[in-house]
Amino acid sequence: AANTTATIGGTGTITANFVAATFSKTFNQTGISAGTTWGVTIGATRYTSTGASVTISNLSGTVSYNYDDPTPAVSGVRYDCTTASCTGSVSSSSANPSASYTRQYQITFAVLPAGSGTTAPTGTNWYNQGQALSISATPGAGNTFSNWTSTNASITFLSSTAANTTATIGGTGTITANF
Repeated sequence: AANTTATIGGTGTITANFVAATFSKTFNQTGISAGTTWGVTIGATRYTSTGASVTISNLSGTVSYNYDDPTPAVSGVRYDCTTASCTGSVSSSSANPSASYTRQYQITFAVLPAGSGTTAPTGTNWYNQGQALSISATPGAGNTFSNWTSTNASITFLSSTAANTTATIGGTGTITANF
C-alpha cells in the first residue's frame, strides 16, 4: 500500500521500495507480406513478427525503437521502410507506432558480349516494385545496340529494341543490353 502505519520501537531505517510503472505497445507495419519475418529493436533486444504487428510488454519510461530497415525476405527481395516513424521513441502516453514498407527487387545490369558497350544504370541495385526505371545502352566502338532482355518475365520494357527506354520492375533478375 502507498500509505501505511509503522510502529517505532527503537532506532533503525524505514525503506520505501518503488517499482517503475510498465506499459505495452503494439508496433504495426504495412507492406510486408504475411509470413515474412520483420522486427523492432528496443535497446539490445529484437522483437519479431510474421504478421502485421508485434506487441511488446514491460516497457518503462521513454524507450527508443528501430524498425528493421531494410527487412530481407527471400533472395533478391527486401522491404524498405518508407516512413519517418521507422525510428523513434514511445512512452505510455504515445500512440502505437506504425511503419510502411515498400517491396524492392535486386536488379543486375549486364552487357553481352562482355565489353561491347555500357548501360546506365550499372551494377547491382535495389528498385521498388512497379518502378518505371529509365535505362540506356551505349555501344562501344564497332558495336551497335540490338535489344534488351531480362531473366524474369516480370521485368518488362516499353521498347526492348530502343537503346533508351523504360523497364518496369516486377521482380528480381538481370537486365541485359545485347549488342
